[in-house]
Amino acid sequence: SFSSLLQLFWFTLTAWNDIEPTAITHGTGENAQLTCRYTDDQENNTKYLCKGENASNCEELIHTTESERDVVKGRYDIRDNQRKKYFYVYINNLSTADSGTYWCGSERRGPPATYAKIHLSVSKYSVNISIIDHNTNPDSLFCTK
Repeated sequence: SFSSLLQLFWFTLTAWNDIEPTAITHGTGENAQLTCRYTDDQENNTKYLCKGENASNCEELIHTTESERDVVKGRYDIRDNQRKKYFYVYINNLSTADSGTYWCGSERRGPPATYAKIHLSVSKYSVNISIIDHNTNPDSLFCTK
């Protein structure tokens, strides 16, 4: 159909690398909350989160058609707040393999405003504890991350 051809044309022209991502950094074992806004006309659409370099062929991780209700799939939890026009996705118990580019959107098709690009970095935090001047103040500890 003309609509499908137009969508294919739009995906071909879109430079996914040109879309500025929201950057989020977390440590392993933590939980990430991704918040995705949408417009009034997208209120009743399916909301989803996928992972990949571009939104046209990313791997869907979770989706919802529910409003004001949690949908859980493995480590992913999605909830649509239609009153405030946003949905959020939690990714629980992060590992370094979760690092990458994510897309949240409504219905998996254009226009570009339908998508939000999120770059998630997950790293192992290490904490070094040093005792500074233990003779005069033995209870002082300084921690660096």
